[in-house]
Amino acid sequence: MTRKEIKEKARQQLGMQIFGDTWLWAVLVAFIFSLIVSAAGTILPAIGILIIIGPLRYGFKTMFLKQARDGE
Repeated sequence: MTRKEIKEKARQQLGMQIFGDTWLWAVLVAFIFSLIVSAAGTILPAIGILIIIGPLRYGFKTMFLKQARDGE
C-alpha cells in the first residue's frame, strides 16, 4: 500500500473531513481519558493504577483500533 493510498483511506474513514465528528470524538475521548487517569493516579496511587487505569486503557485502545479497522 502506498503512502497516497493510506492517506486516502484515512480521509475516507474520517468522512473526508479532517475536523469532522470522528476526529472531535477522538479528541474528546482522549481528553476525558487523560483526566480520569491523572485523577486516579493522584487520588489512589496504587489501587487506581491497578483497578481503574488498566481497564480504561484497554477500552481506549480498543475504541481506536475499532475506528481504524471498521470506521465505527
